[in-house]
Amino acid sequence: MHANLQMLTHTYTRIQIHTQAELQQVAEALRQSTKQLCRNLKDNPNVQENMAKVGDVCCVYQTLCCVCKCLHVV
Repeated sequence: MHANLQMLTHTYTRIQIHTQAELQQVAEALRQSTKQLCRNLKDNPNVQENMAKVGDVCCVYQTLCCVCKCLHVV
């Protein structure tokens, strides 16, 4: 019984470490995406094109948020 509990604890810890690593990757992707969006918006004063870029990035954020939620459930 004790061995089973230790094995479950070890497995859960490995899953947490893996999940945290994936969340860190997602966070870094979000930071890079935000930096790129800011550069693009500054470089291009066209409001319509900027709104389209913001919309594209919002879709990416939504997808990444869904990934984060799925990882958190694991």
